[in-house]
Amino acid sequence: MYENKAYKEVLPYDSTSHNTATSILNIQIPAYEIEAKYINSTAIPRLYDTVADIQLCDEIFYGYFYEDTLAGFISFKMDEEEVDIHRLVVSLDHFHKGIATKLLLYVFDMFSPSKTYIVQTGKENTPALSLYKKHGFIEVKDIILPDGVILTSLKKIRKQQTV
Repeated sequence: MYENKAYKEVLPYDSTSHNTATSILNIQIPAYEIEAKYINSTAIPRLYDTVADIQLCDEIFYGYFYEDTLAGFISFKMDEEEVDIHRLVVSLDHFHKGIATKLLLYVFDMFSPSKTYIVQTGKENTPALSLYKKHGFIEVKDIILPDGVILTSLKKIRKQQTV
């Protein structure tokens, strides 16, 4: 298990547990309702996740805890080259406290600097786009969904290894 004392509030989070999955949804649904307002669409699959969806997904979760309460989380999938961020969510009670940044930095610190990071968010979700760009992500392409919503794909290019 990866542990970094600089991020003592961030811990692995077992999404297969019913209680944990419920805690995730209790934060996720209200946060994605905010994103739905930014992008003017409720066609966000994460808005309709169930406890079973969370329990069965094969993402790796890390939670940020404030006074022993889940205040935010990040989830991702990875292979040898790439970390694909699927969720970066902060409780509405803890917006604008730097939690999303701490979760991102934790994941960056966890892996070799040679990793590439990818993420998608709604093109109109300016707070998320600003956060990712602040941490070195660049826009790669826009994807127009059938309902007209535009997703922006971003990538944080890995550092070139010196020989």
